[in-house]
Amino acid sequence: PPANIWRIGQVLTPKERWEWEHNGHRWLIGEKELWLKHIEDLSKELQENNTSDTIILKDLSSAIADLRFVGLALPRVPLSNIVSSYTYDLLSTGEFVLNSTLSIARIEVLEHECQIQALRGEIQINGRSLPVGAIHSLKNNDEIVWRDIQFTFITISSETYIGLLTGHTTKSVPIGIHDPVEIGREPQGEGMVIADRRGQVNIKWCSGSRAVEAQFNGFSIDRAMSGRRQARVAFEQGELQLRPLHKQCPTYLLADGRLSVVKGDIEVLNGTTIVTGTSVLSIKGV
Repeated sequence: PPANIWRIGQVLTPKERWEWEHNGHRWLIGEKELWLKHIEDLSKELQENNTSDTIILKDLSSAIADLRFVGLALPRVPLSNIVSSYTYDLLSTGEFVLNSTLSIARIEVLEHECQIQALRGEIQINGRSLPVGAIHSLKNNDEIVWRDIQFTFITISSETYIGLLTGHTTKSVPIGIHDPVEIGREPQGEGMVIADRRGQVNIKWCSGSRAVEAQFNGFSIDRAMSGRRQARVAFEQGELQLRPLHKQCPTYLLADGRLSVVKGDIEVLNGTTIVTGTSVLSIKGV
């Protein structure tokens, strides 16, 4: 992913920084000698360690459920008169990223529909192969399959979202009786980190000054729709409860193809689907 590529240097002009961050990369500024010395120290430390090192793992025996990351939520466009359309790429790991040369498929959200384009072979839609380069307009309950990865497209009746792609688990966090799990781009503790894909290469902009300003200020869809600390799932009063933490960015529950805003503490059960920003999460009992 672009956010995992860092640039190290002493001097970075405003133009270079803009182009670098526009592509979703990150940067560090420092003297070369300092970084080389740091890398040398790390290498020595790794060589000195051996397999007798003790590894302490968190006790999972008290976990009563898992919070799972299971898909991508697709906001409607035009988005705040800023974004006219956008894309996300699907990797062979089941993760969604910005434009990538390693992607197997591309999802594009237009004003009135969502489309999928096959970028590699073996993509199937409802059991039929989608040729490389071909585009399919997604409909409710369409099944997308690539090898062991499967997503279902769910049409959403909402002013905010046009649909969800859900079904494949890419990561999970255990919820213990005494261990609440916070959700967000930068959650506290051992929380569920939701998408924070930086960069603008996937966006087509609306016309107007608002879009120009947003582009200049580094706007991204993930950051616009979710907070550093978004929500929390905890076992309280004999039940598993979801609590919203962010005042501006809503957290939703999915039921019968509709999203409802979570306004206060609410019980969540096995199979409950949570939507926040561009992330789809699910509660799974253990």
